[in-house]
Amino acid sequence: MRSSAVAPIDDADTSTALTAERAVVTALGGGCQTPIGALATIGPDDVLEIAGIVVALDGSEAVHGRIDGPRAMAAELGRRLGEQLLADGAADILTGAKRTAGAVGEIQP
Repeated sequence: MRSSAVAPIDDADTSTALTAERAVVTALGGGCQTPIGALATIGPDDVLEIAGIVVALDGSEAVHGRIDGPRAMAAELGRRLGEQLLADGAADILTGAKRTAGAVGEIQP
């Protein structure tokens, strides 16, 4: 539910894209420090298009995917793309990134 205070400046396309992108990141268990990218756009005929990528910290490997569908299904499409990326190998990349982040985190002040 959106606040009435932001309603005058809310953009429906941007809100839909943000919902989809957040769903991808959530499905992947990511956050601000995770090597995940997601971009959602509204294409012709109101079709939501989402592209996602998970990249190893050293850039040695990447898993990417795309999905599209009705904009009303933004969260569901984002979740599905996240699951597809995990099935295609992103889980291994993310495990390695978390392991590296943990090791680095322990030596920082």
